[in-house]
Amino acid sequence: MSFDRPRESDAVPDALSRLSASESRLVALTAHLHAQGFDVKLTDKGLRVRNPNAPGCCDDNPVLSDVIKCRRRTEDGGRLWFFNSAREPIAEADRLDDAIMWVKGRLTPRDAAEVRD
Repeated sequence: MSFDRPRESDAVPDALSRLSASESRLVALTAHLHAQGFDVKLTDKGLRVRNPNAPGCCDDNPVLSDVIKCRRRTEDGGRLWFFNSAREPIAEADRLDDAIMWVKGRLTPRDAAEVRD
């Protein structure tokens, strides 16, 4: 076995190499948000993010959630950006930390964020 050539079983799955740039960014965001404790699921509509510990508004939305899409933003020279379900820009797609902070702020109940005496 050679150290400079990976074994066939070590190769990256072919499916990952076929992702578009926007899909790759959503996959990366999915992994980071999952590590932060959010329920995440990639769907044909985008990345569904749910906070299982934050009550939602109603029976249709029992926990705080949003759907994030990644697409080009014409106002920024066609760079990839994350957008929320209201089509508002969240962060440039290569700024994962900014996107994560937005999600945490948006999907954390206000009273949980307050410091209590």
